[in-house]
Amino acid sequence: MTALLFIWLGEKPVHLDETNFLALTSGEFWGPHSIFINWEGKQQSAFDVLSNPPGIAWYLWIVRELGTNIQRWMMFPWAVLSLFGVYTFGEHWKRKGKELLLIWIVSPFFLISGNALMPDIPLFALIISGMALIWGGKYIHIGAFLCGLSVLFRYSGLCMVPLIIGWSLFYKPKKWWSLGFIVSSPTLFMFIHDLLFYDKWHFWHMISFQAEMRSEEQILAQIGACFGMLLGGFCWSFVFGLNNIKIWALGSMCTGVLCAFYGFVDVWDIWHYGFFLCGFSLVGHAISFYWQRKEFWFILWIIGGIVFLLNLRFMATRYWVPFIIPHLLFLVSTFSFRKMLLPAGIGIFISIFLAWDDYSLAFAQKQLAEQVELARKDDRCVQGFFAGHWGWQYYLESKKWIPIEDGQQLRKEDCIVYSEVAWSQEFQTNCPKTNIYTEDKIRVPIRVHSRYSRVNYHSNYLSSEPILIGFAPWGFGNDAWDTVHFFGSCNRF
Repeated sequence: MTALLFIWLGEKPVHLDETNFLALTSGEFWGPHSIFINWEGKQQSAFDVLSNPPGIAWYLWIVRELGTNIQRWMMFPWAVLSLFGVYTFGEHWKRKGKELLLIWIVSPFFLISGNALMPDIPLFALIISGMALIWGGKYIHIGAFLCGLSVLFRYSGLCMVPLIIGWSLFYKPKKWWSLGFIVSSPTLFMFIHDLLFYDKWHFWHMISFQAEMRSEEQILAQIGACFGMLLGGFCWSFVFGLNNIKIWALGSMCTGVLCAFYGFVDVWDIWHYGFFLCGFSLVGHAISFYWQRKEFWFILWIIGGIVFLLNLRFMATRYWVPFIIPHLLFLVSTFSFRKMLLPAGIGIFISIFLAWDDYSLAFAQKQLAEQVELARKDDRCVQGFFAGHWGWQYYLESKKWIPIEDGQQLRKEDCIVYSEVAWSQEFQTNCPKTNIYTEDKIRVPIRVHSRYSRVNYHSNYLSSEPILIGFAPWGFGNDAWDTVHFFGSCNRF
């Protein structure tokens, strides 16, 4: 199935934050964050605005000039390793390997992000494989090292350090005292590396980047999306068999409180609050399950993950990756393989359409970039500027367009285009708009990104005026994948 996924979506254009990870491969191998990039509205050092370690750039370095198809196939070993880790961990956990593997391969995350040129699949593969070895008891030091290596891909991998140290204190295996050093060694490597090449530790520098002031509305939205994206990204179709009435009642009360403080925007709030309710209830069931069995280490994993996620600048489905395992283990401990088949069938049905919609969004932005390049040539403008990020930025920069700086005034001989959905910078032009291009051939209205229903798999915010906020990672809508506005040069008038 994994090979079919890579064949089916192997030609997916560069999408979303893949742009900045590929940009890191254009710099020096040992100092990829030395490049400059316009990702926050102005040209800045990547060290200041790209908040992830360089692991994925290092990994893709040897294929950086071989095209997107080859680069996506480079992610295949990580996807396979994730499957090995899932099955092995499940077998060590109550002989539930096939059940855990089933819930994983039908998840929206696996189908959408399984071949993404981003750190998430390597992050998960290293953590789940490491945990499988640790839980098997035979190769715990190798397992601890694999978990520690996850910090090379996302800084959330740092959470494995206290988690593995906590595991050694809870279970005290042979030579448990050395696990702390082993799991910390990749972090120590990154610390020394950053001091040598940047004179600063990038992780420490990114703490201030993440710790921006947030309004009460943003904090509530983070809470809602934290639980909503846990549910919708990984296991939504399996929660309806959970039957602890007290936990559902508590979840309903918390949903009511959130609703009272956050309020209603439109009828789609019913959909978003539903995701929060089910996600919150899933967490409550999992904590109750481990509490009754005195498996307090798993509770530490769950609560620690939630605390970490609530302190990020925004919420995204992929951010749950280091903390999803305890919830999946709980679900497979609750249901038999036979009882999982129906929700798995429903889950894979939706996941396939979500993966296709995400592919279509990426393809739409590539197509729009090609259309506006033709418009630029017809317009005969001297220099093309653009506003917006994601794959839109990648493909326009490959055509020698320049990202606009926030508030930049254009010359009359220049032209500019902006994307409605890709977080455009602010700009000023006195030249009239000459063309609007859109990609809206929506065949199945199951969406990973829709301003109509305020859903976004990749963030709890959506680019709009005003900015839209949601809790659910997917939903429904017939609105266009993207619409772009082209302003020709004043010289042609």
